[in-house]
Amino acid sequence: MSIMLQNLRALVYQQQFDVLALAAKCYYLEGGDLSALLLQGLAHAHLGEHEQARVLLDQVQQRRHELNFEAQVDLGAALLLLGQNAQADLLLRAAVRQMPQQLPQQAYARAHLAWLAQQNGRTDEALEGYRQAFAHVPGMVMVWSSLVRLLLSLRQPGEAQEVLEHAQSVFQEMQAQLDEPVAQQQKAGLDLLQWEIWCATEQYAAAESWLSERVADQDEAAVFRQALIRSRQIGVMQRLPARSMSVH
Repeated sequence: MSIMLQNLRALVYQQQFDVLALAAKCYYLEGGDLSALLLQGLAHAHLGEHEQARVLLDQVQQRRHELNFEAQVDLGAALLLLGQNAQADLLLRAAVRQMPQQLPQQAYARAHLAWLAQQNGRTDEALEGYRQAFAHVPGMVMVWSSLVRLLLSLRQPGEAQEVLEHAQSVFQEMQAQLDEPVAQQQKAGLDLLQWEIWCATEQYAAAESWLSERVADQDEAAVFRQALIRSRQIGVMQRLPARSMSVH
């Protein structure tokens, strides 16, 4: 695999989808690499631009026989975002069976299979999948956030805190590689996970104090609001007293 494709996939793991969409497009136009076209489609799917994603992915599907297993993982991830779960499941499982264990795409595939298992009520399978993915590549945002929240739903806040602290350490190491808006969003997402752990363990004083500081800083409050929206975890808001909710 080319260094450029490795770099493009790193953008996926870091959730830098605006950057990915442009970089993948340029790389595809330069050399016609089908994997780059696929990654461009994946970026648009993550950005909610589903029609544009479908146009690109239709082109990829017509040449699917040219994709290696790492690219099939990207296709599976994109199809999940477009609601084509059955086809995505087949692609991801085939790739997991065939790819070397040490590849980052192995962890990426396992994380998506864990998400599918969770959606279908197979919680133990989902938990094991997220744990494996996190142990292999702890820098994937979707892995650490999904694992922490699943552990909280299973009332395992101790392990959730351990995962979060590891994720925070990894974020500190890779922060310099991120665009500033992306770094701010990821930092806010990690802070939000800590807040949710405090709420889940009834550490309301710490949760309120942290939230009050965010609200006092308008820039931080705006970033936090976006992280909260992205998290889709609005139910946790009800665990805090109403006076803390002035972040709206």
